[in-house]
Amino acid sequence: MGRFVLNIREMDEGISEYLFDISPEWFGHELEGCEGINAGQEPGAVDLFATKHGREVLIQGRVRASVEITCVRCLRPFQKNIGAEVDVLMLPGNPATNDQHEDEDDLGVERYRGDHIHLDELIRDSLVLEIPMNPNCGDDCPGWDYLEAELKQ
Repeated sequence: MGRFVLNIREMDEGISEYLFDISPEWFGHELEGCEGINAGQEPGAVDLFATKHGREVLIQGRVRASVEITCVRCLRPFQKNIGAEVDVLMLPGNPATNDQHEDEDDLGVERYRGDHIHLDELIRDSLVLEIPMNPNCGDDCPGWDYLEAELKQ
């Protein structure tokens, strides 16, 4: 079972709020295989609103976490806070079959099976997509000057 799970049977019709912590350990495990990216030291958070209508659930909210990445200019690691909006319609059905329309991915529609909506993959993907491709540690980055000074020592 995943870390972030919503139980359809326990959910009231209408709007429900869900708050989860993202531990650096969980995020670090999810980032395995992402070279040069590690989970930050600070815990993250998931703040979601689920609107249930029958077995359809609209999930909206925000996820936040921190990562340790390497600056592309000075090659030093630094902490960066990242965040993403979540907006997805969850429909019952088997995600592994073709009982869905081809354009569901474009529309922010996902499938779940049984009475549980597992959000781990959605949360991971939302955060990973917010990690900058060319991370810069800031306006005061010493850039190549730092590297030249390090190499001379």
